[in-house]
Amino acid sequence: MAVSQSPAAAHGNSDGQAHLFRARGNGFTTIDTWGETPALRRMPDTLTTLPDQPGHLLVALRGGTLLLTRDAGDSWSQLPAKLPDAIDLAISSQ
Repeated sequence: MAVSQSPAAAHGNSDGQAHLFRARGNGFTTIDTWGETPALRRMPDTLTTLPDQPGHLLVALRGGTLLLTRDAGDSWSQLPAKLPDAIDLAISSQ
């Protein structure tokens, strides 16, 4: 689940003050530990899992930053590629 302070913050072009959560047990845990700069607090607009790779998740932040976790959100790597604002992600296993 992703949340932001307001719709304007989530969909604007600056610090979205957004957070990404993972449901575990009876509650939610913050997993947006990839950084605290305004560019890295933009809304995680799109998320996708990687086929046949449990725990792998690719996230595109508003503004085009791509982040990858291989351990279900415990740690993140910023990918060198940058996209324009993404509205959808798909991964092909070919």
